[in-house]
Amino acid sequence: MQNYIQAAVLVMMFLSGCASLKHPVAIDWEHGAKRGTITQVFDATTPAENLPACLARFSGDQLAAHRYVELAYPHRRHHFREVGELPADVNATVGDQVEVYPKDCDAGVLSTILRRLPPP
Repeated sequence: MQNYIQAAVLVMMFLSGCASLKHPVAIDWEHGAKRGTITQVFDATTPAENLPACLARFSGDQLAAHRYVELAYPHRRHHFREVGELPADVNATVGDQVEVYPKDCDAGVLSTILRRLPPP
């Protein structure tokens, strides 16, 4: 019986080395960062009625000079959508995942996007 237990423990140790994390990239969860997915891009050609409240006050020149995106992210059992500005050094588009510190667009505050994340 002792041999079976030792063999089972060895097998579990070897097989656990084959398992990988679903999202191996470290995200700053402790400070409120989330894994968000870009769902829409806003620019100067976006009709004013389709702009969220936090972007509606911007001029066409401001919208053309920066890259604004809508993000979807889960939090517990809920899904949220917010708006953020893509940094100039982040090459991302619709469907890409990014690390984001969500803010409240309805209150006029844009979310902070840090970086593009590799696919899970």
